[in-house]
This record gives sequence, structure tokens and C-alpha cells, in this order.
Amino acid sequence: MKGFVKLVPSEIFQEIRFSKTFGPYWTDKGEIEKDFAFNAFYSGFKKNLLALIELNGIVPNKVTQEMKIKIADITLTVDSLQ
Repeated sequence: MKGFVKLVPSEIFQEIRFSKTFGPYWTDKGEIEKDFAFNAFYSGFKKNLLALIELNGIVPNKVTQEMKIKIADITLTVDSLQ
């Protein structure tokens, strides 16, 4: 099982980056892109991905009400579930 995380700057958070990743599953591809992979994935076992993401301050006067803001695109690829 493998995946890819790309952080997405937005109008509200114009600067976004990975500050730190934890665990052996991550591969560094830069400040806004990381790959991850699990060699084995078994039913009943947990695999956790933990990353610290740094956001700049909110742009003044852009947030006037509750809103959803996309901060990442994540792709997960599973080769086989046997």
C-alpha cells in the first residue's frame, strides 16, 4: 500500500508546508509533497501516519464566517488485499 500527500495552498492559507513527519513510512519529496508506503498491511493491525503541518496566519478580512478549506490532496494506492 502506498500513497502521496500534496499540501494545497489556498486564498486563506497562502503558505503551507510539512514541518515534520513521524515514523518510518514517509519519503521526503519537498516542503509540500510526501510519499508514504506500508510494506505489509494486515487485518486487525493499525498503521498510523503522523505529520506536523505548518500554516501561515489567516489573511485578514478573508474569513467572515465558518468555512471549509482544503489543505491537502491525498492519494492511496492498494495493489492487492489478499
